[in-house]
Amino acid sequence: MAPPSTLSLKESVTVALGHSNGTWLGTDGITSTAAALMPLTRGIAVSEATDMFSTFPATYRGLTGIDNTTVLIGYSLLASDANQDGNVGFPDLVVLAQNYNGTGKRFSQGDFDYDGVVDFDDLIKLAQQYGQTALVGESNAAKTPQVASRRPDRGLRGLPELA
Repeated sequence: MAPPSTLSLKESVTVALGHSNGTWLGTDGITSTAAALMPLTRGIAVSEATDMFSTFPATYRGLTGIDNTTVLIGYSLLASDANQDGNVGFPDLVVLAQNYNGTGKRFSQGDFDYDGVVDFDDLIKLAQQYGQTALVGESNAAKTPQVASRRPDRGLRGLPELA
């Protein structure tokens, strides 16, 4: 099995530039017009496959064959749903608590504002959505996921605008 991938500083900055302080309409990086329409509740989830799964190959939003070197990027119906299950609840709070005050973190580790730090701002964002579930008929799984294969010799590839 290949060693797990790690999001590089450049890749993390690419997401942060698209985030553009919550507008998702940055002039550079990964953007989403769908997330921009509801910036307080929608977002882009970025995860290492190893953040989401413990056995491989795994299935992510209907895509099979996900290995431990894959970076997962997808439209999120809830901007603080760390585990992307369509609900903001205790499991998401646990993820945030385990990474609280940590630096170099990503969405799936509780960094919901993409500043690289899991802190009080992220806790507030989670608290504002705590107990929410994606609307009936709407689920993260229904949105087309983007799987970025990260290989040391190629960097990230396959990243169009999301949703």
